[in-house]
Amino acid sequence: MEKKQNGEKCTGTFTKRIGNTTYRVNVHFAEDTTDTVEDKLLHLMGTVALVAVIIMILYGVAGLFLGATLNNAIGGCILGVLISGIACIIYVLDNQDKK
Repeated sequence: MEKKQNGEKCTGTFTKRIGNTTYRVNVHFAEDTTDTVEDKLLHLMGTVALVAVIIMILYGVAGLFLGATLNNAIGGCILGVLISGIACIIYVLDNQDKK
């Protein structure tokens, strides 16, 4: 273990070289936490899902107004939700290996 920082203990260190820069990363965990890693990951995935739903709602409303100008409000709404849903899926698939 390394030094404590804000009530947390450093449980590990690793280095990563990207280009000409070497990064040293310290991993910290709170000593008094009751959450497991699984709990933290489930919370993170829930947050990502919530953001995706909010984005889809916003694009649905925007599509509704855009479609209304073209005399097809529901079609615009469906198209907006479809495009934003596909974009969210692509984002998740593209960033899967970065977590």
